[in-house]
Amino acid sequence: MLVKIEQQREALRKQIEALKKKEQLLVAKQNSEARKLDTRRKILIGAAVMAHCEHDEKFADLVRSAVKNNITKEKDKEVLNSWLTGGNQQPQPEVKENPTP
Repeated sequence: MLVKIEQQREALRKQIEALKKKEQLLVAKQNSEARKLDTRRKILIGAAVMAHCEHDEKFADLVRSAVKNNITKEKDKEVLNSWLTGGNQQPQPEVKENPTP
C-alpha cells in the first residue's frame, strides 16, 4: 500500500513540475509580447512627436531639450545628434569594406 501511495505522489510531483514549466513558458511569452507592444507604442509615439516637431518649432525645441536632458548613453546621443542639432536627416550606417580574397 505504501508503495502505491509513493508512486502516486511521485506522479503528482512530475505533473506539478510539468505545470511549473508550462507556466514559466507562458510568463516568458507574455513578457515578450508586452515588450513588443511597448516597443511598438514607443515607435508610434516617437513618429507622432517627430511629425509634430516639423510643424511646431516651439514644440520641437521642447522635445529636443527633453531628449538632450534624458538621453545619457553616448551611443544613443550619436544616433540622435543630427536631429538634435536641427537636421532631419537619417544617420548614415557605417560602411565596412569587404576584403578581397
